[in-house]
Amino acid sequence: MGWAEQRRSRLEAESLRHRLGLEPTIKANPFDVAQSLDIDVILAPFGHDNSVEGVYLRDAGRPTIFINSSRYRRPATFTCAHELGHHHLLHPDDDRDFIDTKAELYDRQRHQDDIEREANIFATEFLMPEEGVRQVISGTSDPEVATGRITRAFGTSPITAAIRLREIEFIDQAGLTALTSVLENERDRFRAEQAIPYDKVLSRELRLPSRFRRDIDRLFRANVITSDRRDELLDRPIAIAD
Repeated sequence: MGWAEQRRSRLEAESLRHRLGLEPTIKANPFDVAQSLDIDVILAPFGHDNSVEGVYLRDAGRPTIFINSSRYRRPATFTCAHELGHHHLLHPDDDRDFIDTKAELYDRQRHQDDIEREANIFATEFLMPEEGVRQVISGTSDPEVATGRITRAFGTSPITAAIRLREIEFIDQAGLTALTSVLENERDRFRAEQAIPYDKVLSRELRLPSRFRRDIDRLFRANVITSDRRDELLDRPIAIAD
């Protein structure tokens, strides 16, 4: 991906924050933003064995974001922001489906898809603008302390915060590997020391619009879910979003 594409992603994120009146250190809520843009955000349990984290679908100009609630104990802030990035970076006349696994969202070094990189840059800049991050971590050289500050300030996961530290060159790649190991292996200790509250568990109750059957069929056709999972989702009781 070239410099121009990276710059476009950052500018789109900066522009959206500006329109929302968000200063660099203020937390952004992509779920609220999606609602304000008339984008349906659906929490649907694709299944724990399903590698898909999130999906962005636009059909006949109508956008929908799906979040795999089976894979989350937290509000999936970065996933939602990533899908919001697809919405902003996609041409208004294009109908597209983006199916995002963990690799698209978090494997920044290996994943080569420029469209996914652009969505990641958008999500990162929207949730954790560099100016705000540098203000938040000012005065510390400890990566764990810096990660805790970013997580509390911007409402992201510790892993996402650690990746951001690498992106602004606060730590090198070896430092990110070591920090990630600490975060994955010592989650409880890290959260206690950094006073990071546990995020609320996502409700397993679906919040769905009236177009749910059509959208679930689209997920099936896109090979996101199996036919058995489609039948399970369509047969279970649903709650219609306000």
